Amino acid sequence: MPPAWTSIALRHWQPDVLLIEASLGSTRHPPRRHLENRLVERLLSALEAGQTVLFPLPVLGLGQELIFLLKAHHRFTQAPQELKIWVAPGLAAGCNLYERLLTYLPEPVRNFATYQPLFWEDRLQPRVQPLTEADPLPQGLLLCDADAGPEAWDPIWSRLLAQPQRSCLLVRLPEVELATPFERWPAPLRSRIAVEWITWHSHNDVGHLTQIIHTFRPQHLVLVHADPKQAQDLADLPELCNRYHVHCPQPGHWLELPDGHLQTPVRLAELKAGSPAEIRDPPLRYEGEVEEVWQEQGSPRTLAGVQVRLPPQITQDPRWPAWADTGLVEARWQGSELVLRGLSPRELIRPAEAAPSPAGIVPRPKQPSVSSHHGGKKCQNCRFARQILTSQAQAFRCDQERSPLYRLRVDPQGSCPYHQPQEIRSSG
Repeated sequence: MPPAWTSIALRHWQPDVLLIEASLGSTRHPPRRHLENRLVERLLSALEAGQTVLFPLPVLGLGQELIFLLKAHHRFTQAPQELKIWVAPGLAAGCNLYERLLTYLPEPVRNFATYQPLFWEDRLQPRVQPLTEADPLPQGLLLCDADAGPEAWDPIWSRLLAQPQRSCLLVRLPEVELATPFERWPAPLRSRIAVEWITWHSHNDVGHLTQIIHTFRPQHLVLVHADPKQAQDLADLPELCNRYHVHCPQPGHWLELPDGHLQTPVRLAELKAGSPAEIRDPPLRYEGEVEEVWQEQGSPRTLAGVQVRLPPQITQDPRWPAWADTGLVEARWQGSELVLRGLSPRELIRPAEAAPSPAGIVPRPKQPSVSSHHGGKKCQNCRFARQILTSQAQAFRCDQERSPLYRLRVDPQGSCPYHQPQEIRSSG
């Protein structure tokens, strides 16, 4: 069923943890309606030309979604010529399973089924019927079982071979694989069938993913089944990282979810396999100190910032280099706990004239010992900062090779441990 129906049914769950498939990362597709119209137009043009169209689909999920789309699309319901949609036995069995589960489907689907069958139709346009052995050679659109073996394809092949003058079109979707590859079809039939690939996506792009996530509003968001770079691009989106605790774990690595009710690590490999998560003792925890830093100069005395001191043993963890890559952190409240997150270099590549620093970034305490002649240890006063031209505001690029901000666009008011005032000349 379409993702929107699932979101309606689960809108008020608000789980603590949401594991979501993120294969496409931050990729954005053309509007779904645009892709649907292109698919319908291509199918109609082939049917109007008198072709028999073979359209392999999975027996569950995408197959039922596209049947529902074709049955309800105005170009099919208002077509001037008679249209027939035949459904192969394997796919038809999947449709029957959905009808048996009708009471568990969302209310909009149940309401639709009170006026007409969910999939089958023998009165209105287009006519949708399961294909039986008694039916003649399929004329029109035949929705096939993509998961079927050669024995299930044989009745269809034999009927197509019986009329060699009939032109055929095989419509393929990039994400649908044939269990019986086209190369194994009968050679005389392959020579008569034109194969055409049509752009389609059954995975959610960034727009639909964020919509689903905001519907659930979880505390922890775990991105799985995705390329590491794609997952990180998605996790770095401000609308996600500023609202949720986002995780991009790798298979086989332990994932700790810091919450009062979730103190045990979970092994991602086991979650993907569908087996129960193995429970282990909580990992080593680090105790530290919090110190308020006050601005002594001027009156009245004001709070300049907060320092969090942690033991040096924390740096021995293999996750530390990535966490502390830029030396900048973001802090946000999550219930009664304060969560610290290291900012990646990618998050720092943003124009200086854009929005101010994300809410919750821990400010660096002011340094009273820095000479006011240089305006403090700011990037705009560093000898390694190279000004770049922008249309709206002043911006710089860092040329300090030892800095985690090397070759990145930096905020003029930012700073790093490798700052050097402009008048200092050194070989480093």
